[in-house]
Amino acid sequence: MKTIIIDTLPQDIVKIIIALNLVMTVLISVLLIWGAVKRNKFMMLPWIMLAIMIAIGGLISIIWTAVVLYDSDLDSSGTTATLLLVFGLLGVAFVVYLWLVVLSYFQYLVEESHRGVYGKVPHRQ
Repeated sequence: MKTIIIDTLPQDIVKIIIALNLVMTVLISVLLIWGAVKRNKFMMLPWIMLAIMIAIGGLISIIWTAVVLYDSDLDSSGTTATLLLVFGLLGVAFVVYLWLVVLSYFQYLVEESHRGVYGKVPHRQ
C-alpha cells in the first residue's frame, strides 16, 4: 500500500518532515498547557486548530486505509480492516472529545474576557 506524497520523497526528507511535525506538535501542546495555566486564550488557539486538523486527517486516513484493506485480496485483510476501523474511529472520537473540552474552556475564557473587570469571578490559585 502506497501513499501519495511520502513514497515519492527520499527517506531522509521523510524523516526530517516527521521530526519537524513532532517538534511542532510538542511546542503547540506546551503552548496549550501554558495558555490554560495563564488563562490566555490566544495561546490555546494553535492547539485547537491542530487538533481539529488531526481529527479530520485521521478520519480520512482511517476510512481510506480500511477501504483499501477491504478491497485487497489478502485472507486476513478483512479482519485487519475491521479492527483498524473500530480502533481508529475510537481514537478519532477521543481526539474530538479532547478538542471539545479545550474548546469549551477557550469559550469560557472568551466569555470571561467580555464580562469586564468587575464582572469576573475571583480566580483562586
